[in-house]
Amino acid sequence: MDRFFFQLSVIDVFDREVMAYHLGLCCTAKDAVRVLRRAVAKRGLSARCQLILRTDNEP
Repeated sequence: MDRFFFQLSVIDVFDREVMAYHLGLCCTAKDAVRVLRRAVAKRGLSARCQLILRTDNEP
């Protein structure tokens, strides 16, 4: 039986460090928000910082 896993990663463009990720059988908007919040917290950024999000537009 074939299985697919979803991977969602937040990578810092400056140093290419994986800041946070999600790996699971499904990936929802809530998972994406959770990963983004973990990445922001890891960098110690405030809610007022102006982040630029880039995507690779994969399915």
